[in-house]
Amino acid sequence: MPRGREPFGLNASMRKIEQIADMLAGFLADNNLLKQNYSGLIRHRRHPMPQPTVYSPEEISSMENSFDLSSQAGIRNYAITLFMTRYGIRARDVAALTFGDIDFDKNRLHFIQQKTGDPWEGELFPEVKTAVQNYMKNVRPNLIGCSRVFISLAPPYAPIDSYAINSMAWNQFRHANIDIAGRKHGSRAFRSSIASNMVNDGVPTEIVRKVLGHGTEYALKHYARIDMKSMRLCPISVSEPTGIFAEVLSGKKAISHV
Repeated sequence: MPRGREPFGLNASMRKIEQIADMLAGFLADNNLLKQNYSGLIRHRRHPMPQPTVYSPEEISSMENSFDLSSQAGIRNYAITLFMTRYGIRARDVAALTFGDIDFDKNRLHFIQQKTGDPWEGELFPEVKTAVQNYMKNVRPNLIGCSRVFISLAPPYAPIDSYAINSMAWNQFRHANIDIAGRKHGSRAFRSSIASNMVNDGVPTEIVRKVLGHGTEYALKHYARIDMKSMRLCPISVSEPTGIFAEVLSGKKAISHV
């Protein structure tokens, strides 16, 4: 397995194990093999929320600059990446983009999000427009009946999917010589990076929510958790230790082990 890459389906496997353990605990209790039914403890175990991976604006810029724009793959993948680094659009939504979603005349971008079914709309940034037009002019063949923007580079031509985009991002992070040790580096890293960097820059959560296409502010909470700069502005004061605790800290009193 490549370094820094998690096993595919790990969370799903853990949920399956928990389901089996839950059923086993219930079976043992029903057959008087356990004095108490512990299945509820398994069923209601809190799952830790993973810490989102964040790359700095400088690292994201290095990633964008690492594409070889003299190659067909580089031109296409650069255009794909800009949708994720500039808007935080999910890989599955980038893969599903059609020419009807991009209004080059009015410089607007709009589509229906695959995950939520909610509409998303925003300005078509000049650099994104230029990248897409470069791809359309110099790389993408004119396929009759195919409205998807991004397709494979070699025949038989077909629309790419989110797995191809995620694999591309994973490889490009490594190619860009960015430190990925212990950090996730798939396409979702772009989304978490743009969200966290906006929160850290003091952008109102309502704007961040709209940029990411979230339905509620609750979805932003795990991004806000890593806003260490703002958290340092409101530290909680710690009271001076007193009594036995103070003596233990000063070394005047030893802790007795039972």
